Formats: sequence, C-alpha cells, structure tokens
Amino acid sequence: MVEKDKVFIGWRTSNLMNKKTKEYFLQELNKINLEPYFTGVNPFDKR
Repeated sequence: MVEKDKVFIGWRTSNLMNKKTKEYFLQELNKINLEPYFTGVNPFDKR
C-alpha cells in the first residue's frame, strides 16, 4: 500500500472555498493519493 503525501492548506485558502469547492478539491486530492492538512484557523477568529 502506498502511503499518502500531505498537501498543506492555509486558513486563507480554506476560507476562500465554498463547501462544494472544498468537497471537489478533496475528491481530486484523493484521486492522486494526496491527503489535505489544514494548517490552522483564522487567527482573527480567536479575538
């Protein structure tokens, strides 16, 4: 079995995608054996 490589996705990129786009993006990453890794949350949301 081939181990998946990670794709790092920042909070800004994640925030720019609507739900349908995110689902499509995750499906396409799965097809090429990549696993998304979200790097964090919007730091401005912590205030």
